[in-house]
Amino acid sequence: MFAFVNWRAAWLRRASARTRGLGRDHRGSVAIMFGLTVFIIFTIVGSAVDYGRAMLARARLQAAVDSSVLAAARVWQLNNDLQLAEQKAYTQFDSNKPYNPSRVISFTPDMVAATFTMVGETVVKTPFLSFVNIPRSRSRRAARLSSPVAAMPARTSKSR
Repeated sequence: MFAFVNWRAAWLRRASARTRGLGRDHRGSVAIMFGLTVFIIFTIVGSAVDYGRAMLARARLQAAVDSSVLAAARVWQLNNDLQLAEQKAYTQFDSNKPYNPSRVISFTPDMVAATFTMVGETVVKTPFLSFVNIPRSRSRRAARLSSPVAAMPARTSKSR
């Protein structure tokens, strides 16, 4: 029985001597600091990747909306058919939209002001930023094309 008590007392003395030395020991502190900052570093690098993907989708969306408005204006200029121009705008948008889920919010021809306006929207998933509760990035772009002519003729049928 005394051997067990002596063994336990010796073990406590050794353990307390080791714990006193831990406050002065700096070995392994780099690994601990890296372990504490790896989440922050991962979030910063991941947010840069997600931001780059969002800006690429935004630029592609702007290009799709711009080309759609130009195509609609060209069809209107050649055919004076508003329905055909609107159909061409949607077709052009669908062929040039970003790979992300994208949609046209509105296409508005204004015959009084001689303008075509289109608004598009895209959503980009952000896998890295989802760790900090930002699962997606939404971008909305618009394009307006004004005719140099004061007003477009408001024809509904084709005339040659």
